[in-house]
Amino acid sequence: MSKRAPCKDCGKDTEPVNKHGEPLFKQWDSYVVRDEVWAEAGMVGWDSGYLCTSCLSKRLGRELIMGRDYLARSVGVNADGLVMEYVPDYLKHHSVKGS
Repeated sequence: MSKRAPCKDCGKDTEPVNKHGEPLFKQWDSYVVRDEVWAEAGMVGWDSGYLCTSCLSKRLGRELIMGRDYLARSVGVNADGLVMEYVPDYLKHHSVKGS
């Protein structure tokens, strides 16, 4: 099965699904960082591809910090799906529908 969202650096699928196409949320590496952090990592634009958290940290040469770097990140899974932690600025980000 092809990878849905492969990391540009290591190839890890950041949004894997099972053989039936159902999301394997516990294995997802899902986040939104500030646009300037994405650019600092050498990624240009919203459609420039995917980086797993580890590879993004390597490109930046540091650990990522909630609020300073992350606008949202996955923190777990419940019956409804992926559980995200986010900062208020996330709701203003262009990736959020209606913003």
